[in-house]
Amino acid sequence: MDGQIILLQPLGSPLPQEVEERLLGGIPLAFGLPAQIAEALAAPGWALNGTRNQYQGAALLRFLSAVEAPHARRLLGVLDRDAFTEGMNFIFGQAVIHGRNGFIALARLNPIYYNQEPDPERFAEHALREAVHELGHTFGLRHCPHDCVMRFANSLHEVDIRAPTFCPSCRTALDLQL
Repeated sequence: MDGQIILLQPLGSPLPQEVEERLLGGIPLAFGLPAQIAEALAAPGWALNGTRNQYQGAALLRFLSAVEAPHARRLLGVLDRDAFTEGMNFIFGQAVIHGRNGFIALARLNPIYYNQEPDPERFAEHALREAVHELGHTFGLRHCPHDCVMRFANSLHEVDIRAPTFCPSCRTALDLQL
């Protein structure tokens, strides 16, 4: 099935086990495409803004565009650090609309970032919701005002309360792209 997988590309450390399992189980359910995990690559140093200690989203997308993955229909970077884009303090992820590439940044999806108790299951669910959200963008979906995984989230609480699945309108639009 050449070009029919979603390839998860760890950037930095290998994925935590709970996150890996949740992504490998949840992404195929959301998109009807198998997911695989590639070997971890070092996050590109040139994409790190040292003053902010965050990776610049557009630079990460440029880096991912150079990753050869002819067998992948979509390539989702999974960064083990924090990221931002111009005009925002941070982002949970970013993707190219109707493109091959997107990424999620795990740092702020983990409750321990906010000095909360470790909760591997909650962390894994946050990673899955954000992965599905960013992959949705790669299939052309925009932010949705409904109770939908495509609803914009700018806090961990908003990630928690948005639906884990696509609303009927987004599901229909996605099915047309698949």
